[in-house]
Amino acid sequence: MFVRDPCGIVCIIVTYMAVFYADYVVVRWIVLHTMQDRINNCVGERNQKYFIQFLVYVGALAIYAIILVITSWLYDCPQCNNDIAVKQNRILHCVILVLESALFGMFVVAILVDQFQAILGDETAVERVQGIQQRYHNKNTPRTFTLLSQVCGKSHPILWLLPCHNPPRYSFRKDAYLIDHEYIRLQYIRISDTPSDIQVTECLRNNNVNVSSVGSYLHLKSHKKEGIYTFQLPLKTRQYNIQNEVQNIRNNDRNGIFDISIQNDTISFNVSRDICVKEVLEHNCSTVSPPTFVNNKKNIIVEFSSPNIAKPFHVGHLRSTIIGNYVANINSFVKNNVKRINYLGDWGTQYGLIQLGINMADINEDEMRRNPIKALYTAYITANKLAETDSSILDRARKIFNDLENGTGVTYEQWIAFKQYTVEELTKVYGRIGITFDEYHWESMYNAKNIEKIITLMEKMQLLLRDEQNRKVVNLDNEKSVPIIKSDGSTLYIARDIAAAIDRFEKNNFDCMYYVVDNTQASHFSNLLEILKRLQMPWAERLKHVKFGRLHGMRTRKGNMVFLEDILDITRDIMKQKQIDSHTTKVRLDSSDKSSDILGISAMIVNDLKRKRQRDYTFDWNTAFDLKGDTGVKLQYTHCRLVSLERTCGAVLTLECEPSLLQEDIVDDLVVLIAKFEEVVLKSYEELEPCILTAYLFNLSNAINKAFSLLKVKDELPDLASQRLLLFHVARNVLAQGMKLLGLIPLEEM
Repeated sequence: MFVRDPCGIVCIIVTYMAVFYADYVVVRWIVLHTMQDRINNCVGERNQKYFIQFLVYVGALAIYAIILVITSWLYDCPQCNNDIAVKQNRILHCVILVLESALFGMFVVAILVDQFQAILGDETAVERVQGIQQRYHNKNTPRTFTLLSQVCGKSHPILWLLPCHNPPRYSFRKDAYLIDHEYIRLQYIRISDTPSDIQVTECLRNNNVNVSSVGSYLHLKSHKKEGIYTFQLPLKTRQYNIQNEVQNIRNNDRNGIFDISIQNDTISFNVSRDICVKEVLEHNCSTVSPPTFVNNKKNIIVEFSSPNIAKPFHVGHLRSTIIGNYVANINSFVKNNVKRINYLGDWGTQYGLIQLGINMADINEDEMRRNPIKALYTAYITANKLAETDSSILDRARKIFNDLENGTGVTYEQWIAFKQYTVEELTKVYGRIGITFDEYHWESMYNAKNIEKIITLMEKMQLLLRDEQNRKVVNLDNEKSVPIIKSDGSTLYIARDIAAAIDRFEKNNFDCMYYVVDNTQASHFSNLLEILKRLQMPWAERLKHVKFGRLHGMRTRKGNMVFLEDILDITRDIMKQKQIDSHTTKVRLDSSDKSSDILGISAMIVNDLKRKRQRDYTFDWNTAFDLKGDTGVKLQYTHCRLVSLERTCGAVLTLECEPSLLQEDIVDDLVVLIAKFEEVVLKSYEELEPCILTAYLFNLSNAINKAFSLLKVKDELPDLASQRLLLFHVARNVLAQGMKLLGLIPLEEM
């Protein structure tokens, strides 16, 4: 029989609303928020408000249920059925309800006390068990209201218990503390992918420190006995000074940092070893992210390689190609918008010499199509040799070029064909070393007709003057005159560079344009920059000359000059012979195999990039291809070894790290190196020094090979094998990413 009981109906509605709200809190703010497969009586700080609300509501309902039962005992219900069986059932239900309410009440009181103790003491249960805070620092506990408002939000205290979304005022990046049934551990929960030193950078950023300026100086060290990792940062360098912020950093919210200390003008941040190990491995298990410190999304132009169609692709162009590719790669990695430009030399008196040489050497169109670069070079050499004994050759060459620039020559179509053949041939050669360009530019794009407006502007600004040789020159402050236009009216190289820079800025609005050219061109780019400043181009300072030293000795073993394609063929043949001689070679060395080519190119690239960029050096064929030294072959060997391990070890790769299973010293050595990748990339990016990254990859390779001998994966217990495999997998990801930045193609077999 239905009893009209408004109070009971309200109770039912409120109860079910509380149940649904509890489900919402548990699913949305605890389970989904932590993304864990088990929750062992633990609540992250961001979830505390909702958990406390849930406890308070359950406690209130328990008290209300007990009051209802007591009331029913004190007062008779005249409308109720007085049947003995019904009364007995009602008594039984009341007893069960009181018992359940009492149990829920005690549970709520116990958990509420624990939660408020954690809030008001600013110390979690896990920290109390591990004694972390007592071990590392004495904490200055904020006021009670401050601690409660950090959990419940900025609103009025009366609103703290309302079931509405009022998020706490601190970051999403907070610790969720988990107690495992086998061991106690701290797990750092990431809402989004973050670097391993996120606690430190967040602490600095919260105290008004420009993280982008200090990022490359933040160094990580491990203290194996203490079970902590330390991030160290100088208080003052040429780029920044954080001495005024130190006191705030030490007093304010430390965001998971155990201890902050200062010694010898260095501030140190101590973080849990297990947190860092877990963070580093899980963060890099899928992809390797770029440094978060970089002010990215800049528009970058990198002009590199830039051979001349009249001359061989010599070693100077080879260094420009290798270094320029690295500059473009590392800028792309830090999320800049990069445009790669190959600025080909097709203009000037040399073109007249080529045209004469083609006729003198009787080079036909079929020869030009088969090997245009060598055919053009042969023509150029032929004309130059004749010019040594016949002074009229140079005059004829100048006449041919002058006619072409003025549009009066009859060789225009042939010149266009030469350019097309050259690009097709260069594209094949660049393809072998894995280099592409977004655009091919030509000097001829900025011939006399196309830059008339710029020349007129320079004349209006009275920058152009005639010298005693009837040339148009610009006089600089150091009493040096820079020729812009020759006496016959044809333009010089710097005139075309001025026009090219202006044109590229108008089309691309670049933040920086890098010219990757050797040290000998420093004076040319200094003059270019000064002239653009005098033309009142406000962006002139955005032009950067990436200098590099000369390379000596890059000739065949017979001492002959070689073209780039010849160099690549030589390196391939050397590596193929080494593979034939090695008993560990796994690939089939047939015509379809490209491993020899990739290994040879890797050796050549790394041999160049492992040195200081601006230093001259002599190329040595034996050193570059040494299998035991610090070479590109060694990096490829380590990567292939890691791939083989993953394929043959029989372990299942896990993406969840359990630091308790990775306690060996070599693990710390390897994890610290992996964590330093971002620091190294940032430093290499800021200084545009590939040797910084190359040296790091050698250290990483050495640590990986050492770990191979100490950390067995095959035939180990499944959990242990999976954790070690995760470590090696992450090491391979980082090694491969670093190799790609240098311009290498990581091999899987060799």
